[in-house]
Amino acid sequence: MVPGAGPNAETISELNDLIKAWEDGIRDSSWDPTPTIRRIAEIVEEENNNYLKTDPDPFDERHPTRVNPLCTLGQLFKIICKKDSFMDKLVLDYTRENFWTRSAGLSRDPTELNTHAARLLLDIMAGLETSVVFQEAESLIRRLFGWAESAPEPLRSYATGLLAAAMEVQDIAGNFRDSNARLVPVMMQRLKSLQAETLGAPGQTEGEARRVLADRPFAQISGLRCTAGASQPENSNSSWAELRPQLIGTFQMHPMTAATRQILLLRYLTPLGEYQEWLGHVFEQNMMALVFRYINFRLNPDARLAFEALKYLSALLCHKKFTLEFLSRGGLELLLEIPRPGIAATGASMCLYYLAYSEDAMERICQLPERVITKLVRYALWLLECSHESGRCHATMCFGLNFQFRPILEQFDRQDGLRKLLNVVGTLRMITTGNVDTFDENDDEFTARQTMRHVCFTLKCYLEAQLVMKADELKHGSVQERSPPLAAGHLSLKVTPEAVQENMETMMMLMPLRARWRPVNTLYKLGGIKTLLQIIDISQDINYSGKSETIRSALDAINICAVLPAVQLQLAERHAFPGGRSLVGVGLVVAMAEMENMGDPEVQKSAIRVIITCVCGPLHRPGSASSALSAPSSAKKRALRPYDDLLPIMWESVRTNNGIMALMALLQAKQPITDADSVRALACRALVGLARSEAARQIMSKLPLFTTSQLQMVIREPILQEKRAEHVQLQRDALELVELVSGKSKRLPGADTDITMDTIHRANVVAQTRIHYNEKQLLQLIHHHLVSKGMQETAMVLQMEAGLPVSAPKTPHAIHPVAALRMASPPTTPAARGAPPPGGGSGGTPHTQPLHIRVSHTRGPRAEAALSPVATSHGRAMRQKSSADPALFKLERPCAAAATDPITLDRVVTEYLMNQHALCRNPMVTCPQFDLFEPHRCPELKSKHSAPANLAQRLTRRAVFPPHGGPDGRRLDTRLIYSRYCPVRTFRELTDDDATMFTCATFTPEDMKYMMIGTHDGTVKAFNLDSGEVEETYTSLHASSITQLEVNRSGNHMLTSSRRRRPLSALWRIENVFESMVSFPEDEYVEFSKLTQTQVLGTQRATGTNNFTANLYDIATGQRVSQLVPRDGNGYQANRATFDPTDELVLNNGVLFDVRAPREVHKFDKFNNTINGVFHPNGLEIVANTEVWDMRTFHLLRTVPALQHCRVRFANGGQVLFGVRLSGSDRDQDERAYEEATAFKVIDSADYTSIATVDVKRQLYDLCVNFDDRLLALVESQLEMGDVELDQSCVRLYEVGRVRGDEDMDDQEEEDNVDDTDGSDMSDNVASDIASFFSLGRRRNGNANGDVSDSDMTFVASDSDVSSPSRSERSQSSGAANDSNGSWVTEEEREEHDGGDQWESW
Repeated sequence: MVPGAGPNAETISELNDLIKAWEDGIRDSSWDPTPTIRRIAEIVEEENNNYLKTDPDPFDERHPTRVNPLCTLGQLFKIICKKDSFMDKLVLDYTRENFWTRSAGLSRDPTELNTHAARLLLDIMAGLETSVVFQEAESLIRRLFGWAESAPEPLRSYATGLLAAAMEVQDIAGNFRDSNARLVPVMMQRLKSLQAETLGAPGQTEGEARRVLADRPFAQISGLRCTAGASQPENSNSSWAELRPQLIGTFQMHPMTAATRQILLLRYLTPLGEYQEWLGHVFEQNMMALVFRYINFRLNPDARLAFEALKYLSALLCHKKFTLEFLSRGGLELLLEIPRPGIAATGASMCLYYLAYSEDAMERICQLPERVITKLVRYALWLLECSHESGRCHATMCFGLNFQFRPILEQFDRQDGLRKLLNVVGTLRMITTGNVDTFDENDDEFTARQTMRHVCFTLKCYLEAQLVMKADELKHGSVQERSPPLAAGHLSLKVTPEAVQENMETMMMLMPLRARWRPVNTLYKLGGIKTLLQIIDISQDINYSGKSETIRSALDAINICAVLPAVQLQLAERHAFPGGRSLVGVGLVVAMAEMENMGDPEVQKSAIRVIITCVCGPLHRPGSASSALSAPSSAKKRALRPYDDLLPIMWESVRTNNGIMALMALLQAKQPITDADSVRALACRALVGLARSEAARQIMSKLPLFTTSQLQMVIREPILQEKRAEHVQLQRDALELVELVSGKSKRLPGADTDITMDTIHRANVVAQTRIHYNEKQLLQLIHHHLVSKGMQETAMVLQMEAGLPVSAPKTPHAIHPVAALRMASPPTTPAARGAPPPGGGSGGTPHTQPLHIRVSHTRGPRAEAALSPVATSHGRAMRQKSSADPALFKLERPCAAAATDPITLDRVVTEYLMNQHALCRNPMVTCPQFDLFEPHRCPELKSKHSAPANLAQRLTRRAVFPPHGGPDGRRLDTRLIYSRYCPVRTFRELTDDDATMFTCATFTPEDMKYMMIGTHDGTVKAFNLDSGEVEETYTSLHASSITQLEVNRSGNHMLTSSRRRRPLSALWRIENVFESMVSFPEDEYVEFSKLTQTQVLGTQRATGTNNFTANLYDIATGQRVSQLVPRDGNGYQANRATFDPTDELVLNNGVLFDVRAPREVHKFDKFNNTINGVFHPNGLEIVANTEVWDMRTFHLLRTVPALQHCRVRFANGGQVLFGVRLSGSDRDQDERAYEEATAFKVIDSADYTSIATVDVKRQLYDLCVNFDDRLLALVESQLEMGDVELDQSCVRLYEVGRVRGDEDMDDQEEEDNVDDTDGSDMSDNVASDIASFFSLGRRRNGNANGDVSDSDMTFVASDSDVSSPSRSERSQSSGAANDSNGSWVTEEEREEHDGGDQWESW
C-alpha cells in the first residue's frame, strides 16, 4: 500500500472473509481457529508496517483513523473490534491453557493457539482501550505473568508486550506489585543478555557500523559520522535501505527478532521506571550503561529500539539521584549525539523535558562547558522546527522551564530562538486563516490549541527572565545593553509574581522612554504582539481545558512588553486579523478584564495588570519632554516625538474602549470570593492611573460610585478577612482615586469612610469657613458653669471683670447636656485632636493650611455621636442627621501641628461650631457670627420670591407673581401634573379563541383621534379614542410580532417594525387607502426624522453580532441615501439608531454621526450593555440609559439611576420623560437586563429628578403619549404579576393630571370582569381635575368616560413635588389644601420639606 492512499480494499475484503469463516467454524466445537487467527495477525502486521512507513508521531497514541481517516490499519481495527463475539473469544477463551479441554474435551496442546491469540491481541492493542481490555481480567494477567517468566518464545515475548500495555494502567500496576517485584529483575537480566547477543563487543560493532556507512554515502543524511569520504554515484531510492533503520527503525512481530524482543522488554520496564521501589534494581543491574549503548547510534543503528530505550530513560529521569548520575557520566553529551531527523530525536525531546523539570539537574548542566550548552540549545531549537508535534511540544515546554537559567537564555538569543519559537505558533492553520472551522478533525484543532498554550507560556517565561536581567541592569546603573554577569550564573533567576511586579515598576521608573530593549524590540519586529492578540481573540471564542492558561500567559507576556512605548502604541491601534476580524488591542484587553464567564479570575487580573501598565506609568520618564502633558503640541512636533504623548493616548484608548465601565464593575466584584479582593485592588489601581486624564476624571465625578456612597461600601470591609493586605491596598488606592476625582487634598485613614463628591464638596466649604462667635456669650456660659458647680465667688469675680449682666439671658438648663459636656471637656474626636487653636481673641479660624479630611462613620443613631445639638427655650432642636445620611466629614490640620498646639476652650467651641456647620445641607463659606445659644443653620438656596412648594400657596400668589406664583412655579406645576395619572379606558379585543396579544401602540395626530395598536401576529388595529371600537384592522403586515409603531405628524404615513422574519420593517401609506410604500428587509427598527419627517432612519444588525449599521432612506424615492457604520461601536444589545431634533446628527451604537458629511463626530463611553440612548428635545443632551451627556463638550453631566435599563420616551412638550423597563420584545435582546417590570417612571427633563414612579402591578410592554401630552397609553398584561400565563395584554389609557375619588376605588373587581370596550360613566363625584387649574395652551381631548379604576395603582411622588405651608399659614390655607384623599401631599414630600416634624398636628 502506498502511504497516503485510501484504504486497501483487497485487505479489508480478505479480513471480512476470514471473520465470516471464523463465525462459520466456531459452530463446530472441534474446529481449530489457529490458522484463521494467524492469518488475521499477518494482515494486521503487514498494514502496521505500512502505517509506520508514514512516520507517524511515535508519542501519538490515538486510534490510527483519527490520525489518518484513510488508513487501512485503522479500518482493520474497527472491523475486528466491532465483532464482540470474536473479541470475547480472543481475550477470554483463546488465551486459556485449557481451552481445548473445556470447549471440546480434547487433549490438544493449546500453546500454538495461545501464542497466536496473544500475538493478534498485541497487534490490535493500539486500537483498543487498555483499561477496558484488562478490566476484571485478573486471571488473564496472572497467566501473562507466568508466560512472560517461563513460556517458550515467542509466547513469552508476546506476553511481555501485553503486560507492558497492562502496566500502563496504574491500578493494575499497583495490584500486581508483588508479581512485578519478582519479574522486573528477570526482565533486566534478559534485556542485558539480548543486548550482548545483538550488539556484541562495542569495538567490533562500531567497526562494522563504520564499514557499512562507508559503503553507503547517503547514510550521512541520517546524521551518522562517516570516516570514509568515498561518494560514488548511486540511485537515491536505494538509500532507503540505510535510512529506514535510522529514521523509523524496524519492528517485526513474526518471526520474532531479537530487536523486537528487546523493544517489548523495554516497553514493560518503562511504566515501572517511575516507581521509586524499582530504582534499586536499576542501579544494581547498571541499566544506565545498558541505555547508553542503546542510544549510541554507532553501536545500535535501529531507531525504533533507541526510541524505546529513550522512553525508558525519560521514566528513570524522574528520579533526582539517577538524573545527577546520568549527567556526571556524560549522558547529556550522548543524548545530543542522537541523529536527526528520526523518531529517536523525538524520544530525546522527552528526555530533555524531564531534565529541564529538575532544577538541580539544570544547575549541573549550566556548569558544563559552553559548547555543550550551545549544542543543547541548537538541538532543542531544531526540535521546534523539524520534529514531530510531540517533539515540538516537549522542546517548547523545555525552553519554558530553562529560561530561568541565564546561560540557556543567552544561547537562545544568540541562535535566533525567538523567531523559531514564534514560527511554531505562527504557522498554525488556526492563526494563518483565523478560522477554527477550517479544521477537518477535532484532534487537529486540539493540537493547535495546545501548541498555542505552550508557546504562550514559554514566551511569558522568556520575557519574565529577560525582565529580571534588565531590571538588575537598571538598578546597578549599567549603560550597556548586556547586563553585568551575575555572581552565580548557573543558579536560577528569581522569577515570582512579586518579583515580576517589582521589576515592572523598576523598569517604568528607570528605563528611558526611547531606550531599546532587545528581546521586546525583536518580538515587536517579528509581529509577536499582534500574534499574541490574535491568540487571545481566537481562544476566547472556543472552549477547551487550557483556555484560561493560554489567555493568561499571553496577557502576562503583553504586560511585560508594554513597558516599551512602541508596544503600548501598538495596543492602541486597530489590527486586522485573517478571517476578516479587526479589533483594537486595548479593547481586547478590556474585554478579557470584564469576562466573568471565563471561569478563572487570574485572567481578569492579568488583563487589569496590562491596563495598569498602560495607564499608570510615570508622568515624566527619563528622556521624555517635560511639557508633554501640560500643553498641546502640533502634529509635526508629535510626529517627531511620538512617545511624549504616550500617556494621553493610552488614557484615551482605554476610555474609548469602555475601560471605565469595565473597571467600575470590577471594583465592585464579589465573586469569586477567593479573588474578589485582589480584583478590586487591581481595578482601583487602574482607575487611579486613568483618573489622571481630565476627560476620564470628569466622567468619573458624575458616576454613582462617587456621587453616592458606593465607594464607601466597597472599601469598608474585605470580602475575605484573610485578604486584609489586598484590602488595605484597595483603601489606599481608593483614597487616592477620590483625591484625583474631587481635586481635593485629603487623608482618609481607616476603612469606615464615606466618600462622595457631595460630602467632599461640603467638607471643603466647611473647612474654608471662618468661625466667629460672641466671646461674651462664652464667658456667660463659663459663668453659669461655675455657678452650677457652687463656685459663687469665682463666678462673681468673672462677672465683674468681664462686665457680664447680672441675670444671664439663658439659663444653664437651656444648654443641651451633651453640648455642655463637649464645651467643658477637651474634644475626643480625631478631628479635634488634629485641629489647631483658632488663634486670636476674635474666635476666628482662618484655614490657610492644606485641607485634611478625616471621616467619622458611626453606625446606628447619631444623635449624640455625630453632633451635640443645643436646645432653645422654645424647645426647638437642630435636626440631626439620620442613619441613612452619609457619614460626616471632620476636618483636621496636619498632625505636626497637633503635637504642639495646646487645647483651649476657644478651640473646643470652634470645633463644636464647625461640627454644626458641617451638618448644613448647603454650607456657606462666608457666615455671620455664630450664636452659642441658637443652633446654626445656613439658609437654603432659594429666593424669597420663589414659588412655594404648596399648591394652594402658589394659586394664592398668582395674582402677586403672575403667571405661576413666582419663579419655578411652572416647573412645580408641571411636576404636580405629571405625578397624577387616572386610568380612563381599556382597549382589548376578544376573539373566539382568546384575547389578542398587544405588543405596542402609538397615537395618531390630533385631528384623527385614533390609536394604532400592534399585535403579536403582525396585525395593526386602529381604535377610536372616543368610542373604544376597532375602526380598521390591517392584517399580515409582518410575519412576526410588531415591536414598534410610529405615525408621522401629518398622519399619512406609518412605520412598523418586527424582529424575526423579513421584511423586518416597512413604511405604509394610511391616508385614504392603506398600502405598502417601502420595505426595509434588514432594519429591525425604523423611525421618522424629527424636523422635516422626509427621511427614515433604520437600524440594521450584523448577523450574530452586536454591530449595527444606521441606514438613511428618502421617503419620496424609497432609496437608501447613506449608511452610517461605526468603526468601533459600543455593542449595545438593544441598539436603536435615532435622529437629533435638527436631523443633522444621528446616534448609532454609542457613536455620534454628522449626517451631512457623513462622518463620525464622537464615540461616547459605554456604561451599560443594552441601551443606545436618545436625544433630549433641547438638542443639547443625550440620555443613554442612566447617563446624561453634554453634546457641546461631550462631558458626562450626571447619572440618573432611576433610568437603569429603561426605554426613554420624552413628552411632546419636552418637560418630562418617561422610562419603561426593558420587557416584551426586548427581553430577547438582553435576558440579564430584563426584569418583570410593572412600573413606569416620570423624570423631570430639566434637572432629571424623579417626579413619580407609577406601579400598575402588571407587566408593561410599551408606552406612548398623545400630541398634547394629556393622554398616556400603556401596553399592559391583563393578568397579575406572578400568574403562570402572561400571554394576554391590553392597552390602558391614562389621563395625565387626574386622580380618582374615594367612592371609585372599589371598581377594580368589577373592571377585571369587563369583556367589552364600551366603558362606564365615571362618577360625578370625582376628585378635582388638577390640570384644569393650569393653562398649558393646548386643546384637550373631550372624552370623559372610562371603564377602569385606579385602585390597583401605586403612586410614589418624589422630591418635594407638593409640600406644606408654614405653621403660620396653615389656618389660612387649610380649606384650599384639604388632603383628605392624599392626592396633593405625600409622606416623602412632607419629610422633604421640613423633616416631617411639622406635620404631626395636621
